[in-house]
Amino acid sequence: MKKSGQRIKPYDLLINFQKQPLIDENEKIYFSWKLETEASNHKSLNQEAYRIELFERVSSGHSRNIWDSGKILSKDIFNVEYTGPKLQKEKVYGWKLVIEDNNGGQFEALGENFYTGCDWDKADWITTKENSSAPVFFTEIPLKQDHSIDRVMIYLSALGIYQLLVNGEPVGVHKEGSEEIFYPGWTDYNELIQYQCYDITEKATDKLNIQATIGNGWFAGKISKNSFYEKLFADQQKKKCFIAKVVVSYQNGEIETLATNTIRWSYGENKELTDNDFYDGEVRNFLAEDIRFDAKAVLPDFSAGQAVVKNKLRPSNKSRVIKSKQEGHLPIAGYLYDKTAVIEKSASKPFGALITDPVDVGQAITLDPEMELLLDFGQNAAAVFEVELETVSPDVTTIVFETGEMLNDGRLNPESEGGGSDGPEFSLHRKNLSPPAGGECLSRDKIILGGSAKKIYSPQFTYHGFRYIKIKTTRKISIKKIIQIPISSAVRQTGFLKTNNAAVNKLFSNTIWSQKSNYLSIPTDCPQRSERVGWTGDAQIFLPTALYNFDVYAFLMNYADVINHSSTEAQYSSIIPQAFVPKFASIYASGWSDIGIILVWELYKYTGNPSLIERYYENMHKYMQEIGPLDSTEVRYNPEMFGDWLSFQPTSTKFVNLMYRAYCAEIMSKLSKVIGKEPESETYLSLFALIQAYVQKEY
Repeated sequence: MKKSGQRIKPYDLLINFQKQPLIDENEKIYFSWKLETEASNHKSLNQEAYRIELFERVSSGHSRNIWDSGKILSKDIFNVEYTGPKLQKEKVYGWKLVIEDNNGGQFEALGENFYTGCDWDKADWITTKENSSAPVFFTEIPLKQDHSIDRVMIYLSALGIYQLLVNGEPVGVHKEGSEEIFYPGWTDYNELIQYQCYDITEKATDKLNIQATIGNGWFAGKISKNSFYEKLFADQQKKKCFIAKVVVSYQNGEIETLATNTIRWSYGENKELTDNDFYDGEVRNFLAEDIRFDAKAVLPDFSAGQAVVKNKLRPSNKSRVIKSKQEGHLPIAGYLYDKTAVIEKSASKPFGALITDPVDVGQAITLDPEMELLLDFGQNAAAVFEVELETVSPDVTTIVFETGEMLNDGRLNPESEGGGSDGPEFSLHRKNLSPPAGGECLSRDKIILGGSAKKIYSPQFTYHGFRYIKIKTTRKISIKKIIQIPISSAVRQTGFLKTNNAAVNKLFSNTIWSQKSNYLSIPTDCPQRSERVGWTGDAQIFLPTALYNFDVYAFLMNYADVINHSSTEAQYSSIIPQAFVPKFASIYASGWSDIGIILVWELYKYTGNPSLIERYYENMHKYMQEIGPLDSTEVRYNPEMFGDWLSFQPTSTKFVNLMYRAYCAEIMSKLSKVIGKEPESETYLSLFALIQAYVQKEY
């Protein structure tokens, strides 16, 4: 390999905007990379050519070449399309990049492994005979001892959210301490169910003991109210389900597959996990008996049958939610108080104020049943907590953790009926967690311990939006340590801003934390209260900022898949996936339902990648025709919802509707041209001009 004294080298090698994607074998594949230079006069040094080799990882340390691009004279480093033979299911692939610069230097780099999807023909969806709060599906698979194992892969999904243990060890935990949670992700399960895969080779011994606990998640919890996922079942009753396939590759080339069925898979009830819900929280009874796998799994009674529901499965790890302990926050302040001791009541402060006793949050904190403890972590975030504590009573102890985002000031809001505080000054405000439309949100975790015990506890099947935690106990306890652990799908920050103005810096920090807390499997809102749904207006208006702040291309491409696989009559709507208030999931509202057009456009602007345009152009074209004729200023958006939602003074909804209709027409003209649909491009350009002339005349 010829080298020069100065060179550029590639880094951040990606396949479809991910380092280790799980892709459908029919999906178009695009390579991209970045370049850094070691030259002092780097402006004169650039890429002249590249060569890409793609290979299959067939056994430990060995690979089989699939495709070689040959030397391509090009400066392209983005959206370089794979043009080799079709990839196969259930394979592990890798790739090598060699670049050549204009100074005669060469440099090569290896891309990380990526994976193709699964053949589900011989796997069954399985479920339980009765409804269960937390079913655990189990099998034990013996491995051949006369053959050396090369690789073991597991492909899996659930109706619910799954937590997987292989030989007693959790799957999805990374070396740096972060953990993947809440898979398979939130979709409209009536149309699209995502699945993932894991390489579990390092966990394989003489057998594979597999346990998958299924929690309510977005499928079966209160958050799925009015999502109509029960339509999947013949009796219209949701049941948590599981599907998995294990592929064992031996070094002699033999491949063994073992999939979920009603013969080799059993289930039990995790009686320790007595309740779990995204709104209400988690209840753990650590006195409960161990799980007994004494019942055989059964087939769910799907209204359309196994084959149809399996056909809804699509491979994707684009929407992963990461629990990031290294980004955790310790308490910055805290105090004890007796909730019955309230002072300073007055007409302006009818709730009065608590008498508080500050605590040293850097030391162990003793909490008695007569007192409550309030801790401030200094940052509102979508998060869970991890607590290390010790009970000192020989009796059963129940400990309750309640979360919130702000404190009361003891006052009422005279301009809002029922507004203002819901308790004395310095107490935790909780009324805002349960708005009427969303219903009750307890945002509370509870654990039950027996006798003198030491315990480290962190909720596994819920999350909260909070800055503060209030802790109560029925017996004396000692809290050794507690940490707030953020969770998010936005994990790699790419945009940074620092000024000499502290207020501006704080505003930017708030924006970053808002995005982290609201990018959770899909773009959502309000992680603290009983809503947290996919408001499409919120998602589209924030897109340019979101794409600057974080590497969320793959995440948002995943949301494009979600919004284009909806079971509502509307092509696009105001909440996707449907939930919360059914009306909002079925109406066309300018700026909201336009997400189908605007999301694809913004992603194309930032990536130059045409794949989403090609995939969903017909859906976008259909939507534009449903909103109104393509040769008229008539619009069929809802005339009342939502207009300029955050305007400082009233703005005509009719006017906003026209603006978005014109904006979407302009976008569609550009998108049509990108994929060579010139007649449609001219049609949309004419529609834009028609609306423009009408608005200029009328307004």
